Amino acid sequence: MTDIRWVFDQFGPFVHDVKDVAINNPDFVVEDTINMYGAPKTLIRLVNDRSSPSLSAEDQEILNWVIETSAKMTWNDFIRLVYSTYPIMSQERGTELDLAALAEEYRSEELVEF
Repeated sequence: MTDIRWVFDQFGPFVHDVKDVAINNPDFVVEDTINMYGAPKTLIRLVNDRSSPSLSAEDQEILNWVIETSAKMTWNDFIRLVYSTYPIMSQERGTELDLAALAEEYRSEELVEF
């Protein structure tokens, strides 16, 4: 859906692009704050709810499914899910994750039955 460049950093998949775009877009406010454990975190809030991206019906359906599914998860369950995905399991930390290419690679893998 996007050309976001994800990196598999020390703590998992990470992206600078979202924060960079939000900082330069007046429809968003970027706030540096503290999480419930006392560690720093960044919040990105939409301040212009009239701003609406143009999404295809298929993209909207996919995003709704991801939001509905992940909203039911605890943090640990969500992290477990992320770390069980092919891009994370197949790549080394520090690498840029080309998600489109990794999806094609995953689809082309032969299934091995045990």
